Amino acid sequence: MLDKMSENPFIKPEMMAEIEKQTEETRDGLSSYINLLTTPLWVTAFWAIIAAVVTFTGNIMLGGDAKFKLLFAVTCWTGFIDLLRALARTLLTLMNGNPEIATSLAIVLSPDDKKSFLFTLLNRFDFFSMWLMIVYAIGISVIYKFSVQKSAVMVFGLWALWSAIFLFLNKLTGGMFTFV
Repeated sequence: MLDKMSENPFIKPEMMAEIEKQTEETRDGLSSYINLLTTPLWVTAFWAIIAAVVTFTGNIMLGGDAKFKLLFAVTCWTGFIDLLRALARTLLTLMNGNPEIATSLAIVLSPDDKKSFLFTLLNRFDFFSMWLMIVYAIGISVIYKFSVQKSAVMVFGLWALWSAIFLFLNKLTGGMFTFV
């Protein structure tokens, strides 16, 4: 992340030096333990936001009737696919010694292309993300009693909207916005 920030033309060298200093202090200080403890809270909040968006979309926009609690449960259970993604990426990183592992369609591109728009776009088509969305669509179809096709259109439509926002923010920030 520091490398990406240092390449950003809007960040001056003095600012970059201060950011690097703060990063070292944070990494070695008490805040690293606080981050470890607060991560489950942030993940839960993120899942709650996803479940709320799906509840709104399914109930209001598509005329379904489902409880937030059920959709939150589906969101949490599909979150285990992200855990498998993290484990696979960690193993691949340890085996290759390179933390920049692509588990997406971007694997067909050269590592030199990682800053290109095409790489960023293809990287959105992560194998684990696709698996997660298929499972999520099946879960939503069961809860809402929608057809799997209708649920898949909803899930992939929301994903496409999020991807468009992500690509815009990624371009706007010079590649610093790397959230999946």
